[in-house]
Amino acid sequence: MLCRLAEIRDFLVLTDHLATAGQPTIEQFSEIRAAGYEVVINLVPSANPNFLCGEPDHIAALGMEYVGISVDWGAPTSEDLHAFFDAMRHHRTRKVFVHCAANKRASVFVFLYRILCLQMDEADAEDDLERIWVPEGTWRVFLNDMLTQDPQIIK
Repeated sequence: MLCRLAEIRDFLVLTDHLATAGQPTIEQFSEIRAAGYEVVINLVPSANPNFLCGEPDHIAALGMEYVGISVDWGAPTSEDLHAFFDAMRHHRTRKVFVHCAANKRASVFVFLYRILCLQMDEADAEDDLERIWVPEGTWRVFLNDMLTQDPQIIK
């Protein structure tokens, strides 16, 4: 099964219950479900050309839960991140697949979740982030800003 999942752009298993990737095809969502994932969190805005029309309905038809959090590539916000943290906390006992167009938004949001919510060692989480990309520009500023926020805001 992992072999087919590896065909999804930048597919990365982080734990037994968490994986990230770029945009799967409609057909690949069946493979994701077959691998035991129960929740799909999509960070691509529905107005984005990379958004897969019909994805929410297809996910529901497969018996998985769909969570859409619209994260603007050029302007990620702390509100977006908090919505993501809430979704991850809500589904903490389930197997979750997080994706965006190219696994860049997803990898940064999951990195921050692992550091700020799960208290994971930053160096270990950064190794996983850098397997996908090294954030730059707006995304480096966003990441640094979120890491230096008052911890009470994150909780």
